[in-house]
Amino acid sequence: MDYFVLWFKLDYRHQYAIWCTGSQHQPDHLYHHNGFIPIFDRVSALKTYAHIQNLTIIDEAPILHNLDQVKIWLKTSQMKNMNNELLAAWNLFGDIAAIHPVQHLTFEALTQKHLIQYRKLFAAQNIGRTAGCVRPKYDPTWTKDDKKAISHVLTYGLQLLRKSFRHQSI
Repeated sequence: MDYFVLWFKLDYRHQYAIWCTGSQHQPDHLYHHNGFIPIFDRVSALKTYAHIQNLTIIDEAPILHNLDQVKIWLKTSQMKNMNNELLAAWNLFGDIAAIHPVQHLTFEALTQKHLIQYRKLFAAQNIGRTAGCVRPKYDPTWTKDDKKAISHVLTYGLQLLRKSFRHQSI
C-alpha cells in the first residue's frame, strides 16, 4: 500500500489527510485510525504523524480538492467549469466511505443509482483529447434531474466527510 498527501480546502481552510492506494481486497481510501480520518493544517504535521505511525509518504505534489467550490455549487447548481471539481469530490467521498463498511455500501449504491451522471462527469474531462485523439470535445448537457442526482451524492459525501474527520495537532 502506498501513502500520499491529500490536499483539500474546506471552510476556507487548507487541510491535509493521508490517501492510501487500494489492494486486491480493499479499495483506495483515506488513512484512518480508531475509525476516524486524521486531518492536519500543515503538510509537515501530516508527515510527522505519518512517521510516528510508520507510514512512508510518497513525495508527490498533491492536487487541491476545493470542497468550498463544491459547497457553493450545491447552492447554485451552475455547471460551468465545475465538472472536474465535482468528479474529484465524488471520488474523494467514495474513498472516505471505503473506511466504513455500511457507508461504503450506501455510497456504492448511490453511485450505481446515479452512474449515468458519474459517467457524464468523467467523460466531460475529455481525457482522450489530451492524449492526441482527434475526437470532438464532449460538453454534456445537464438536466435538472442530473443536477439533483449529483447534489444528492455530494451532500451525502460532505456529511460523511464531516463525521469522519478529526483534526490532529502536532
